[in-house]
Amino acid sequence: MVKPYRSGSFRAGRHLLVVVGLFTLFFLGLTLAVFLKTGTWGPLLVVLVVLAGLWGLLGSLRLDISPSGFATHGWLGSRHFAFAQIRGACIDVEYGTKAPQGVAVFRVQPRQGPSVKVGVRVFPVEAAVLLLTALEAHGIALDVPDEWAARRMHQQIRDAQARPSARAVR
Repeated sequence: MVKPYRSGSFRAGRHLLVVVGLFTLFFLGLTLAVFLKTGTWGPLLVVLVVLAGLWGLLGSLRLDISPSGFATHGWLGSRHFAFAQIRGACIDVEYGTKAPQGVAVFRVQPRQGPSVKVGVRVFPVEAAVLLLTALEAHGIALDVPDEWAARRMHQQIRDAQARPSARAVR
């Protein structure tokens, strides 16, 4: 039997919007200074187009969680995952030259096909709380490897889940 929980729709998180906003202000200020000094419109127009595209991308990001499954939406399209078709979920760690300690990544494993990365870090932590609650309500276990980055992400989600504001999610 599936335990009841609320559905939700989430947009890009506030932290990401602040970082992109600061990025926008910096490049806009820099190219505006170039425009005022040289009087050429070219760089300013290029930066305005690129920044408009970046904000458009952020505006299109969405994570919808319903009783039957969840969907991710972005510029490149949408993906829907029915809970009945998910075999498992895990917090994986990816390593790179710029991140030798590793970066935690949330993945779901459909019953058929390869595992799929779900960018829960782009959304508010409440989105990860609701997704984890929904997965657990459907009997889908979360595998967390014994690596620092994975344990830290898992602990952040559990801490948010324990806060009084997140109790309404359950």
